[in-house]
Order: sequence, then structure tokens, then C-alpha cells
Amino acid sequence: MALPIKDTPTLTGRDADKFWKRAVESEAGLHKISEQERKKIKEDAARIEKIAEFDK
Repeated sequence: MALPIKDTPTLTGRDADKFWKRAVESEAGLHKISEQERKKIKEDAARIEKIAEFDK
């Protein structure tokens, strides 16, 4: 039998402030990654995928 999923805790204090600040910055487009960084992430993911296939 599956365990019930617990409620997500409410953010308070500094955690809540940081969350809202980051959300506002994200909406404003301040946290976009460059194409160069995106390309590196995809290359790293491909390497990890090859390693995972090797372990099978």
C-alpha cells in the first residue's frame, strides 16, 4: 500500500523572502542561461546517458 503524500510546508521568514525575490527576478528574465551554457548542459547529459547505457 502506498504512503500518503505529506503537505508541502509553508515557507516563512528568510526562506519566503528569498523565494519571492527569486520568483520576481525569474519573471523579469534575470535568470536565463546562455546558449553556450545550454550547449554544455546538453553535452554533459549526453555523456551521462552513455555512462548509464554502459552500466546496463
